[in-house]
Amino acid sequence: PISFLQQMGFAVAIGIVLSAFVMSMFFVPALTGLIGHTAWWPGHGDERRNGGGRHAEPEAASEAQV
Repeated sequence: PISFLQQMGFAVAIGIVLSAFVMSMFFVPALTGLIGHTAWWPGHGDERRNGGGRHAEPEAASEAQV
C-alpha cells in the first residue's frame, strides 16, 4: 500500500508541475492577449483614460498634428 501511495503522489506532483508550466506558458499569455490593456488593471489602466502617465501624448504635439 505504501508503494501505491508513492506512485499516486508522484503522479499528482507531476500533473501539478505540468499544469503549472502549461498555464504559465500558454494560458496566461493567451488570456492577456485577449483581454488587452485591461490586463494591467490595477496599475496602468487609469493612465490612458485620464490622459496621464508616460504613454500619453503631449498636448502640444497632438495639436500640432491637427
